[in-house]
Amino acid sequence: MKILPNEVKYLSKDVTDKIGKWSTLNCDTQRLIMGVAALSTQPLIDYNNKNVDKTTRNYSVARTILKIIVGTTVGVIVRRAALKWAKGNGKKFLLKNIIPNTKSYYEDIYAIKNQNELEKIAKIDEILKTRVNKLSQNKIDKLNQKKQKAIDTQLKLEEKLKKIIVTIKNIDEGEKGFVEQYIHAASNIVATIAVIPSTLFLDAPIMSLAINKLMPPIKHYLEKKENGGNQ
Repeated sequence: MKILPNEVKYLSKDVTDKIGKWSTLNCDTQRLIMGVAALSTQPLIDYNNKNVDKTTRNYSVARTILKIIVGTTVGVIVRRAALKWAKGNGKKFLLKNIIPNTKSYYEDIYAIKNQNELEKIAKIDEILKTRVNKLSQNKIDKLNQKKQKAIDTQLKLEEKLKKIIVTIKNIDEGEKGFVEQYIHAASNIVATIAVIPSTLFLDAPIMSLAINKLMPPIKHYLEKKENGGNQ
């Protein structure tokens, strides 16, 4: 059945505000949420695996819990450290290099383009004023078309320049949103990239060490319990 425009239902402001807040979560918080979700589901899957005996199931549950705790802890620590480093250094770099250079580039380039079009218009006006009696009607029409095109271009450039100046003014006044959004995105990217080497050189070795040290006594305890404590 076709839905008419007046029948479309939109999300309420409360819902969109909540979605907006979730979208600003840092990657370390996201990793923690993933870890909690895994801890509440994966061990249950292992525990309800009826294809193996009870001792094996319990051992599998313990191993899964250990892996999730180690993986989540390392993941959160690495991401949080990378976020802290990226936010501190990224903000300094942004305020010292990116913003001033971007401001200067866009303001200068559009100001120059705008000036070029104004000069082009003035030159055509000068030709039409001083040499109009020596020009054919066809040439005059072409010059007027060229002048109108230059005027249209100049007006567009002027509008762009005004917007750039307003944007620069907002940045100069310390508009928090722009800087914070940039830092949030950049630092999360850095933190996510940092996870790649940490998984190989930190996460995996710690996981292996924890399993080798903790799982044998756990396995021994489970086997002992299975046999009624006779071992």
